[in-house]
Amino acid sequence: MGNFAYISVYHRSLAQERKGEQRYLNIKRDPRQLCEHPVRSTSTGTCPPKCLCSSSDVDCKGRDLLEIPTQVPLFQGDLHLELEENNITKIPPGIFSKIKNVIVINLYNNDIEKIERDGFKGLMKLQALILGENMIQHIPKNIFNGAVFPQLKYLSLERNTLERIESETFCNLTRLTSIKLNNNSISYISKDAFKGLSNLTGLDLSGNLLTSAAWISGWKNPGSPKPHLDSVTLSHRWSSLAYARESLV
Repeated sequence: MGNFAYISVYHRSLAQERKGEQRYLNIKRDPRQLCEHPVRSTSTGTCPPKCLCSSSDVDCKGRDLLEIPTQVPLFQGDLHLELEENNITKIPPGIFSKIKNVIVINLYNNDIEKIERDGFKGLMKLQALILGENMIQHIPKNIFNGAVFPQLKYLSLERNTLERIESETFCNLTRLTSIKLNNNSISYISKDAFKGLSNLTGLDLSGNLLTSAAWISGWKNPGSPKPHLDSVTLSHRWSSLAYARESLV
């Protein structure tokens, strides 16, 4: 296990959380003004109803959508898909399979309860996936793995209703640097939950129900890739910082 730059045991405000997320949302963003239903020679297809589109953004934030749009322009360059603050309840199989060039998907603050198997099929270029502030209670095995997300760097699952993180929930995501699991109801984490996350530098588990760090033993197994964690944010529920530090070394 790598050395920790710091281990913090505090809660950040929602504003602080979203500010830290912004640098991932701005990956290669086109600064030009968004236009509603544009017609551009660089894309095929049209902008979804109610949404705003530019050459690199499909912005459907706060449009009262009940489902993920299937009608998305296929731009030549990298794409940001903003679906924040809607009423989307599920991620169906293959819903993103035709959007090969999307690098950021923001589904923050929806009503998502379930992620179907193959729900993220085809997202080979995705670098940031934001699923915070939903109602996800269970993550199916192998939903988040390196074969599905070979380029993923940032994964946000904070403020859901997760209770358990099972074995190989996050498996071989070799480019992943940050996972946010704070403010759930997590009481159990398997020792193999974060298997193969060799580039992980930040892990936020604050605001959960954890009382043990036994799961960290999975990173101590011989031959298992070790993360290079700069920070682990735990919870005020830990009896003391000393106890947390002992468990994590």
